[in-house]
Amino acid sequence: MSNARNGAKLLRTVAAIIERDNADEIQYALNLIGKIGKNNGSSAGRTLKKNAIHADFKALLQEISDAKTREEGWDILLSFDFTKNELIGFGRENNIHILKSDTVHDVQEKIVEYFVGSKLSSKAIRGN
Repeated sequence: MSNARNGAKLLRTVAAIIERDNADEIQYALNLIGKIGKNNGSSAGRTLKKNAIHADFKALLQEISDAKTREEGWDILLSFDFTKNELIGFGRENNIHILKSDTVHDVQEKIVEYFVGSKLSSKAIRGN
């Protein structure tokens, strides 16, 4: 995409944020623009990626919390295609104990067990 198209896309996004008149969104955008300006854009890609990953974390949390079976939880988790570091970040954000020596499969297993398995075990104990 050309710089002109990127600039136009940026301006449309800023206009949409202003039109929604959401103070939190406006402040977030200003903070993000300030960070880009301070670093001359050097970490802008990382910042945007980190924010996108955080949004994916929220979506994963919502979907995996609604899973009815471990298999469904696995399918949901695998559909997000996170790297090991992203999975570790998600796990730690949700207070799941993860060791540095854990493999990707181990981390995935802990996440599914934490959100789905524990809920199923609790239901079985209660007799539901």
